[in-house]
Amino acid sequence: MALTTKERAQRILLVLGFVLDQGDTPVEVVCERFGISEEELTEDMTFVFNYVGIHPFTPDAYVTVTVEEGLIDVAYGDFFRQPLHLTSEEALQLLTAGEALLQAEGERSGQTLRGAVEKVRTALGADTLSVQPPAADPKVLELLSATIEDHTSIVIDYLSYARNETASRTVDPYVLQAFSDHWFLQAWCHEAEDVRMFRVDRILSAASTEDQFIVREVELAEAPAPGTGSAAQTVVLDVPAGDRWIADMYPVESVTEVGDRLQIEIRCGTTAFLERLLLRLAPGSTAVDAATGASVLPVRAGAASRILSRYAP
Repeated sequence: MALTTKERAQRILLVLGFVLDQGDTPVEVVCERFGISEEELTEDMTFVFNYVGIHPFTPDAYVTVTVEEGLIDVAYGDFFRQPLHLTSEEALQLLTAGEALLQAEGERSGQTLRGAVEKVRTALGADTLSVQPPAADPKVLELLSATIEDHTSIVIDYLSYARNETASRTVDPYVLQAFSDHWFLQAWCHEAEDVRMFRVDRILSAASTEDQFIVREVELAEAPAPGTGSAAQTVVLDVPAGDRWIADMYPVESVTEVGDRLQIEIRCGTTAFLERLLLRLAPGSTAVDAATGASVLPVRAGAASRILSRYAP
């Protein structure tokens, strides 16, 4: 059975924590510990080597994974050792993710992960351990977590915000995610015969059918990504080849190479996301609305003007 995006991310983080604890570790030991093949391990570590790092994502800003003479080693620069300055929301999300990993691995979880989770928990304080956004019904969250684990279909009464209507749907729950102050459920909808995203606080009621389902091999979003809403604006960027990081960092619709430039089609769900993206583009880049062909660069100019006004004497 193919792993979901969440399950694979959990496996990668657990492997990294284990190897960091052990130092140079035989490949066969890692494979036996986590029940994976050498091919799967190589695939996971190649992903880490190419995609895990911090801005500006130059070679020295990535996690380094090496495999030599049957030994695997993981190293990262001093920038990963600096104290993090997190908002309360970011810290709660980090704590939630860490506790989920600890639960998945149980007694086999590495000391690195256990120590990191404990530090975040201590920094937040004992009275802040309720990490779910408060709008979601705890009973619904509990049922969703249980049915995701058991692969059991559920029936939900869901409020469609756009149509202001409530409909009953049978869904196979795949992934539960906290994002931007809300819980989201990714599930296979029997009525739509496709994967759908549901905001948990709009699930008015939920009940298990006790029917087991098989997880389909479908593509899930990494998170409720920018541009997944029905009102999303699709933008076409024309950028230098050096701005390929956009396609590496964000879910995009398409990437086309035209000489030494790239045309990247991306969906933007909010003006704030579009502003941040445009402000990071290299000089000489263009951006147009895919539907109308109109330039959206005035959005960048407006954002830049607001930023400059904050520093005006």
